Amino acid sequence: MFFLYGILLTLASILLLPRFIFDAIFKGKYAAGFKQRLGFIPKLTPDGRKVVWLHCVSVGETNAARSLALKIKSDFPECRLVVSTTTRTGQELAKTAFADVAELVFYFPFDWKSTVRRSLKRISPSVVLLMETEIWFNFIRETNHFGAKLAIVNGRLSERSFHRFNYIKNFMHRILAYLDLALMQENADATRLMKLGIRAIKVKVTGNLKFDHDLDPQETMDAIIDDLGVKHFRLVSYWKDIERTPGVYNFDELDWQFEKVNQAGGTVSLAIGLRQPRWPECHMPTWAEGTPMTEWAPKLKVFMGQVIDRYKDNPALQSYQLENEFFMSVFGICPDFTRERLVDEFNYVKLLDPNTPIIVSRSNNWVGVPIGDP
Repeated sequence: MFFLYGILLTLASILLLPRFIFDAIFKGKYAAGFKQRLGFIPKLTPDGRKVVWLHCVSVGETNAARSLALKIKSDFPECRLVVSTTTRTGQELAKTAFADVAELVFYFPFDWKSTVRRSLKRISPSVVLLMETEIWFNFIRETNHFGAKLAIVNGRLSERSFHRFNYIKNFMHRILAYLDLALMQENADATRLMKLGIRAIKVKVTGNLKFDHDLDPQETMDAIIDDLGVKHFRLVSYWKDIERTPGVYNFDELDWQFEKVNQAGGTVSLAIGLRQPRWPECHMPTWAEGTPMTEWAPKLKVFMGQVIDRYKDNPALQSYQLENEFFMSVFGICPDFTRERLVDEFNYVKLLDPNTPIIVSRSNNWVGVPIGDP
């Protein structure tokens, strides 16, 4: 299975090479970290101290991992901490967020055995911590073979991801056996992971690190406005956060965000719909996961109606962003990409609020060329 995975990974890389080149030339998206992604990471000079490798995918995981990094350095000051990210935005944030605690910030390697082994030799970690549920088959196996302890931290496994992995359940059982520990956000996440084959003794439910950091969100937003002078904001309305229980809505966080923008005389583009920025892209509440579209889509529209009715007359509201990059099926965990749903939602928003402009973004699905225009 690992041999087949390696072949598929190589073929996918060849097919996507034109897109990588396009993005590297015109966006600088992959060029900066390409050498490091091949495993040519700055080598840590051994000094007898143990190395903890903390991996965060992008901005959201990097923010959440800040409190964990501080705790590691506080409780184990003799350890050396290094941090990797997958995306460029995550890399830029990590270099700032971990400047005082990490000896090295670098790009995560491509998941070929050779690149993974090269990275492990240069870092020589004793412990590797994967934020959320970053399951890279070769990386997990090679880390285990290298002799480092390996843990998933702040893990999350959606119903959709579970069903995908369940198609290769025997292989997943083998992969998960390489893990030493899995710290999951919720009981449902832990249960799904155990159904895929990890031993229950290795799984713990520890909550979400997103709500366990020292940064105060309101103070942070004040600093963004006062110190950086930002006046134009894109705010999100995640369905899974606002309607955690069917029919029960909590707009407290979005309310104070709008209030601060109004006080600053700023403007808001409000993201609405199922797909909004930040992994897993489609933010469906746990109670709706795994249900057919005929059930969750009408409930999503009811939720969207609640959001629009609450903020359509707010002075700061300048526009809506409907379904962020709706057709990008190659990225994120989303249950549906049908144009009919997008059109239906567009018409619904216009019916409820005909005066506020709607932004519908294009989707770069293939070799950097926008396709799937709305």
